[in-house]
Parts: sequence; structure tokens; C-alpha cells
Amino acid sequence: MFAKQVYSGVVTAKILEQFTNLTRRSFSQVVSDIITDRYKTALNKETEKKEEETSHIDTPEPLASEEECKIITTEEEKEGFLIVRAMLRKYIDINRVAQRDT
Repeated sequence: MFAKQVYSGVVTAKILEQFTNLTRRSFSQVVSDIITDRYKTALNKETEKKEEETSHIDTPEPLASEEECKIITTEEEKEGFLIVRAMLRKYIDINRVAQRDT
């Protein structure tokens, strides 16, 4: 599809192979850029939260009861897990990547 739009001559097997490799690399680069942007955004948000928390520390709060100590997984954390999982799928079996909320 891309070769026909860009290449004016007859699309031979050799030219098709060149465009296939180029398209794969381009697609991988675009996906990599998207993941990098999301990762940077998540890091920036986390840094902002930490700065906000440290600036609001005036007095120590009382210890929470056991019910209040339950861990809540945010959508941002879930999305981060999926991003890491997508990056690792090339190198290890995807079933080995597990999410633990601690």
C-alpha cells in the first residue's frame, strides 16, 4: 500500500521488500516514541506529586487504621505496567511479567 503511493514504477519483489523493512522500522520508531512520551509524562506527573507532597508537609498525620492502609492501584499505574510489558515482550515470555501492588 505504501510502496504504491510513493513509488511510481512497477513494484517488484525487491522494492516491496525494501518498503516492508522501511515500514517496519518506521512503525517501530513511532511506537517507541509514543511509549517514551508516555513514560516521560508519567515521570513528570510523579515528580510533581512528590514536590506537592513535600511542600504540604506541615505536621505529621496520625497513623491510619488497617482499613485505611489498603493499597489502591491507579489507572496510571496500570498503564505503566502495560507499557513495560509491551517493551519486554521482545525479550522474555509475556506470562513471566506480573503486576504486584505493594
